[in-house]
Amino acid sequence: MARQSSKIMSSADKKVALANIAVAFKEHKVLGRDMTETFNTAAKAFVAAQKTSEAKISAAKKVYDGVIKAASKELAAAQKAHDAAEKKYGKQFDSFNAGTQKLTSKREELESAPTAEVAAKPVRASKKEVPALM
Repeated sequence: MARQSSKIMSSADKKVALANIAVAFKEHKVLGRDMTETFNTAAKAFVAAQKTSEAKISAAKKVYDGVIKAASKELAAAQKAHDAAEKKYGKQFDSFNAGTQKLTSKREELESAPTAEVAAKPVRASKKEVPALM
């Protein structure tokens, strides 16, 4: 084992040691202050970035909500127009189909109706069309 140094020092050595410790304390305080300033600067930058990010997120949410609201309104208007058209054209298609059925039944009725043969009348030729007999 290494031998421990004696605890008794001369007053000159003590003054030098105390002066060295005083210098070390000053450097230590400066280092601590620098670290504190660097940390505080980083913390302030973080808080500022956080506020900026939150503001951007809030603005984006507002835009997003606005887009969703506008799209929902457009969809509701389109649904309303579709429902009105469906109601209107549903009635028209019903009428159209009823008319088609009526026409189809009339055609079937006419096709199945008996017909009477009518003797054709002889057609008389006009004088101009008859060639002269010679």
